[in-house]
Amino acid sequence: MDRRFAGAVAVGGVTGAALRWGIVEASGDPSQWPWGVLVANLVGCAALGLVVGRLAPLAGSPVFAGLTIGFCGALTTFASFAVDLAVYLRADEWLRFSGYLAVSVAGGLAAFLVAYRLGRAGG
Repeated sequence: MDRRFAGAVAVGGVTGAALRWGIVEASGDPSQWPWGVLVANLVGCAALGLVVGRLAPLAGSPVFAGLTIGFCGALTTFASFAVDLAVYLRADEWLRFSGYLAVSVAGGLAAFLVAYRLGRAGG
């Protein structure tokens, strides 16, 4: 990998991970509902949509990689999402499992699409 890409992805990743940590820490007790992970994932999906919609001409550049792979990739977290779902399954909390799954997937897709359209409209 070109050093420019590695550096951009690293800087974006550190920034995205720090923001996710801040969101999760500020969200309170995740045993009630994983608000921090949900918010981080929705914000990350919206950020990805905005970047892809607005900065499509930069695709293939270090800046684009840093923002998409680095920042958005580190801001969002599939692993924590999957663990949260597994906890609900183990506890036979089907309503929470279904609600969290539906809100996360539908909300993430909606956030991406709305932000993508806003990004395209801004060009």
